[in-house]
Amino acid sequence: LTKKCKDNILIDLKELFEDPLAILKYLENDLEAPVTARYPCIKGLKGLLKERGASGALMSGSGPTVFGIFSERIDAERVCADIRQRLGPPHRIFLVRGL
Repeated sequence: LTKKCKDNILIDLKELFEDPLAILKYLENDLEAPVTARYPCIKGLKGLLKERGASGALMSGSGPTVFGIFSERIDAERVCADIRQRLGPPHRIFLVRGL
């Protein structure tokens, strides 16, 4: 979470268990703007994820990781394979499931 968040995510934990996509309202990273200014590929990758159907996308931490959130695993698998083929090495693309 960043300083711009108005609420603490722990307060809304019940909501997140009931609706996992509620996490989308917390997708904010204060470092993303300055990092993206220097590395525009971050913005490009986020755009690619969203264009392929991600409900949300964000740079993680201080980078260089970017992730997308999908409501359906089949969609995430398809996009993962597509981006893996499109970008190839040295990029490392992983399909993961949130806890």
